[in-house]
Amino acid sequence: MTMNQQKITERKSPRIERLKQRFYSDKLYVDSKRALLVTQSYQETEGQPIEIRRAKAFEKILHELEVKIMPGELIVGCQNGSSPRSANVFPEMATYWIERELDDFETRLKTSLL
Repeated sequence: MTMNQQKITERKSPRIERLKQRFYSDKLYVDSKRALLVTQSYQETEGQPIEIRRAKAFEKILHELEVKIMPGELIVGCQNGSSPRSANVFPEMATYWIERELDDFETRLKTSLL
């Protein structure tokens, strides 16, 4: 172990350890709230130019998606539901992979850095 690695290992703070424990104890899941907001917005703006539709979808996300601030965070703001382990779905980007992989989300290999 090099001296730099030793210094990093010795500087583990209780706050960081609590954040890591919380992060890795949360369950992985897909959060559909953002996808629902985008879908609703696209339905409401049907027939309008794509630039307007994207702007309105973004506006809806900013106004209606709750931002979570977790205890102990110094850099805050999580738009992934109630857990930083959740994943948002972006229907305006690509959705083909969701249908293909949805049944495997629960059984995917999960790694831990603890």
